[in-house]
Amino acid sequence: MRTRRGVTAATATALVAVAAVGAGQVAGAGTSEGAALAVGPSSLSTVAAPTWWGANGRVTDIKAVGSRVYLAGAFDYIGPQTGYGVAVDPASGAMRAGAPRVDGIVRASAPDGAGGWYIAGDFTRVGTTYRRGAAQVTSAGTLTAWDPKPKGSVNAIAVTGDRVVLAGDLSAVGTANTPVSRVTAVDRVKGARLTSWTAAPNGTVRSVVATPTAVYIAGDFTAVGAQTATRLARLSPTTGAPDPAFLATANGPVRALTTSPDGSTLYAGGTFSWAGGAQRANLAAFAAGTGAVSAWAPAANATVSALAVDPSGTVAVGGQFTTVAGVARTALAQVTPSAAVTAFDARLSGCNAPHTTKNTYTMAPCVTEVTALATRADTGGTQLLVGGRFGRSGTLERHNAAAFSLGTAAPTAWNPVASGLVLSIATTTTGTFLGGDLTSVGGLVRTGLAALDATTGVGDPAFRADTDNIALDLEPAPDGSRLYVAGSFLTVAGQPRTNLAALTLPAGTLDPTFVANANNTAIVVKAAGSSVYVGGAFNRVGKTVRNHLVKLDGRTGAIDAGFVVNTTGPDGPLQRGGMVQGLAVRRDGSRVYLAGPFTAANGVAVTNGILVVDGRTGARTPGQLGGVASRCSWVAGQWVTNLYLNPAETSLYGGDTCPDNIYKWDAVSLGTSSNPTGLQWLTWCNAGFQAGLEVNGRFYYAAHGGDRDKGGFCWQSPTQRTSVDRQRLVEFDAGTGALTTNTYTFNSPMGVWALEAVPSGLLVGGDFSLVGGSSEVRQGLALLPGTP
Repeated sequence: MRTRRGVTAATATALVAVAAVGAGQVAGAGTSEGAALAVGPSSLSTVAAPTWWGANGRVTDIKAVGSRVYLAGAFDYIGPQTGYGVAVDPASGAMRAGAPRVDGIVRASAPDGAGGWYIAGDFTRVGTTYRRGAAQVTSAGTLTAWDPKPKGSVNAIAVTGDRVVLAGDLSAVGTANTPVSRVTAVDRVKGARLTSWTAAPNGTVRSVVATPTAVYIAGDFTAVGAQTATRLARLSPTTGAPDPAFLATANGPVRALTTSPDGSTLYAGGTFSWAGGAQRANLAAFAAGTGAVSAWAPAANATVSALAVDPSGTVAVGGQFTTVAGVARTALAQVTPSAAVTAFDARLSGCNAPHTTKNTYTMAPCVTEVTALATRADTGGTQLLVGGRFGRSGTLERHNAAAFSLGTAAPTAWNPVASGLVLSIATTTTGTFLGGDLTSVGGLVRTGLAALDATTGVGDPAFRADTDNIALDLEPAPDGSRLYVAGSFLTVAGQPRTNLAALTLPAGTLDPTFVANANNTAIVVKAAGSSVYVGGAFNRVGKTVRNHLVKLDGRTGAIDAGFVVNTTGPDGPLQRGGMVQGLAVRRDGSRVYLAGPFTAANGVAVTNGILVVDGRTGARTPGQLGGVASRCSWVAGQWVTNLYLNPAETSLYGGDTCPDNIYKWDAVSLGTSSNPTGLQWLTWCNAGFQAGLEVNGRFYYAAHGGDRDKGGFCWQSPTQRTSVDRQRLVEFDAGTGALTTNTYTFNSPMGVWALEAVPSGLLVGGDFSLVGGSSEVRQGLALLPGTP
């Protein structure tokens, strides 16, 4: 038996013994994979619907109310699932029709000379066609036969004469996987490796620029073949041989290169403090022929990631800096050939970054940055096209992509609205290609909260109630008139609201009558009748002490003084003083189930972080729930982290911290003399419980864990302990706890965080960007069509 996180064979045997305890249990009816079940597998498709919009960050909750589906999470954008690289209109930035979806990061692109583009990066498919790491897309959006098949990440691409240079961390190229070392040249028609061109840097190549007489590469290397070349090299365009007379060096990674209009000067940007033996802070210039460092020295105070030169010779500089040559400029500046910073100031601000394991209850930290630059001539003069990670230019929304007139320094109407980090921009006379760690263009800027049409899945442009940080949980009022929001925010729709708020529906405006400010994160919110229950890491609501759980009036937010449940426990990043992480409430408000790393409630000990109380008074019910298995040796304490009460209110599901057991309890009888724990069954997956849903006799378990497209597995049933591969969304027979035969695939280890059944299928929200087959780009949200 495969085991993980302390689940030894002996422990597993003990857990099965626990699962079999209890009168009237069905755990003993466990089945093997493919055997007859009380219910069969659902009819859900594993292929996600293509038309539903997604989000550029974690979707933590989904609620369908009337004609709308509401999302909460750590996103600041929703939009159509267009893939990691798209061609957009050169004037408006609108996506051009017919572009095939790219299924992985596009790190580099270059015009092909015929109106299309060569693209390269970390992808495996363009549309439905296999293309490993590189492809050519025409101006009409079709794929050509060019197929060099680089193995390893491609960071940069350049076209020179009859060849295309690919550079990065390549180890091989072509169908035969012919070995190369980080850089290679291929022909422009088929992508075949040019055997006469050999260059072998000993470290990552981050940038390449080609002229008629030379190919310049930059990165982390210290040699090219046997030739010393400290992070910069000049190569022969015909053979790839390094020029031994080229003197340019840097003492840190060089990330960007460009040349002056006449080709006489090579500009370099990166993360270095010395270049060519002279002090240079992240920016330097060299004689293109000899590599001698020039006097050009406009110091940037942080990393430079992108460079571009306009026809006048002025250098556009992009990166993570806040000053250049002592002048305040955030992420973008223009510097003249004499090293003077121009008056141009894009005033870029804002950012959104992917989630990590360390930011469960907040947005991930990020830095405003520019990572791609290009210039484009049009009838109005030259434009500077900018890509990176930002949200605004001055007061204008410009999400990760913008353009500026170099004549007036003003932003233009070009506004693609890209979902994520733009790493590459390539322009032609008919279009512009954007590539990066992005899955969508042409969407809506929405932070923390968003609404979609429940039929089409398209974003609702009229709904806007942005939070300034993560929204974690949503709960509609029983009559559908309000939507309660819990999270880690200070404002909603620009108005002060600390971690709790209510929106009026369907308009989505902030409800001015509901005010209940919690002094720390509100993790979960549930409504029952005219009341709202909130759990989290707070210890005050308004001026009233309420440790981690509070009952509020659903109309005003006033605290119900008659309900008091103050939980306490160890402090620390996982326990936070005994916070409430899981919460379930019966619709009539008669009973509240709570879970988390607390060890006491109202001063009385609680075992394994699960408690049932009277929903009116907070008093403990006579029966409780238990059977939580022994903790893993390296986890400080054991507790239940999440709860889900089924629609019939007969069963309560939960999951623990380690070893990620899954529990089903009797939510009505609770613990009795014949079944003291209340357990109906216990099973296990190697992934923690993040969301649950019971529908049509099936229980859907949403989880994290595993590696991309692999590494997740679950027991076949509570009594059949053989592990079966399952990925982040698991379908069980709710009655027996046995797996159905359906399997679903989501690519992110952080997995699935939200589930909601809708008439057209099952909505799944989380951290993923690919669903099912690798070509199905679906970030943050996916609809699995069918009947769950």
